[in-house]
Amino acid sequence: MIGNIKNYFPGGNTPMGFFSYYEEALNRTSAKRCYLLKGGPGTGKSTLMKKVARYFSGKGENVDYLWCSSDPESLDAVILKDRKTAIVDGTAPHIMDPKYPGAVDEIVNLGSCWEKTGLCNNRENIIECSKSISDKYEIAYGYLKSVAAKQKAMHVFVEEKPFVSDAYLNIFETIKTLKKEKRMGKNKNMFATAITPFGVIDHLNSLASGLNKIFLLRVPVGVECNKVIENAGEMLLNTGYNTETYFCPIRPTDKREHLISEEAGIGIFTCNDYHGSELFDHEAYAHTIRPVAYKYFDDKNYFDLKVSADSDITACIEVLAEAKSAHDKLENYYIPHINHRRLNNITEELIAEIEHG
Repeated sequence: MIGNIKNYFPGGNTPMGFFSYYEEALNRTSAKRCYLLKGGPGTGKSTLMKKVARYFSGKGENVDYLWCSSDPESLDAVILKDRKTAIVDGTAPHIMDPKYPGAVDEIVNLGSCWEKTGLCNNRENIIECSKSISDKYEIAYGYLKSVAAKQKAMHVFVEEKPFVSDAYLNIFETIKTLKKEKRMGKNKNMFATAITPFGVIDHLNSLASGLNKIFLLRVPVGVECNKVIENAGEMLLNTGYNTETYFCPIRPTDKREHLISEEAGIGIFTCNDYHGSELFDHEAYAHTIRPVAYKYFDDKNYFDLKVSADSDITACIEVLAEAKSAHDKLENYYIPHINHRRLNNITEELIAEIEHG
C-alpha cells in the first residue's frame, strides 16, 4: 500500500528574487530529525531524496514532496510525516545550516563523493557556468517585477464587493458547522504554484486529495481573494483546526491564493487563467464562487495590461529555461566525477538510520 503523497513548493521565483518558506514547511522545532544535504550540483541530492521517499511511501507512510521551482522535476526536500523527519537540500539558493545541531539537525556531506581532481580541471568552466546562471536569474526576476506592477494596475478595473459577499455566505457558513476544538490551530505558509523553466506549474490536485469539500474562487487575473482566504483561515484557526496557506509567487508575502485544512477537510482554491480549472472535475468539488459584477472589466486598458503581463511571464519562463540549460551544463561537469557507489551507500545508510532511529 502506498502512503498519502502531497506535493508543493517551499520556495519560488518571485519579483523579490528567490523567496523561501522553507522554515515554515519544515518546522524544525517539532521535527524529530532534519538531515541537511550539502554538495554541489549533480551530486545526487534529489536522487537520494526520491529514493528515500519512495522507500517509506512504499511502506504505506505519508510523505510530502517539496519540489524545486527552478527545476520542477527535482526535489528540494522530502518530509516523512509519520516519522517527523525531513531531508533537505541545504545548498544555494535555499542555504540551510543546522539550527539545532545534533539535537535535530544533521549534515550529510555529499561532497565526500567528489573526485576533486576532475573538478579542479574544469575550474574555469564551472565558474563561467555559475556566473551565467546567476545573470539569467537577475533578468528573470526583472520580468517578474514588471508583472507585479502590471497586475497591481489591473486590480483597479474590477469590483470585488459582490464576490466577497458571496464567499462569506458559502464558505463561512460551512466553517461554522465544524466542531470547535479546545486549542488554537497553527498555520504554515507555502507555494502551490511556481513559475518554472517549463511554465507555470501547480500541484492543486495533490493538495485537494483527501478533502471533503472544495470551494473554487473563480476570478479574472487582477482580482484578489486575499480577504476571503485570510478571514476563512483565521476562523479555522480559532475553531482549532490547522491550516496551510499558499501564496502567489508574484506577491509572495501578501497575496493568499489557496487555503486548505486537512483536519477540517476543507479547501479554498483560487481559479484563474493560470491555475485551478482542473479542480472542477475533483470528486470533492462543491461550489464555485465568482464575482457577480465587474467594474470597467471591459476596459481596453485592463486587457492591454493583461496581455503585456502575460508576455513578461512568457519571457521570464524563457530566461528560466536558459538558466536551467546552463545548470544542466554545470551538472555535467560534476556527474562524471561522482563516486556513485559511495552515494548509494550513503543513501542506504540514511534509510536504515531513519527506519531504526
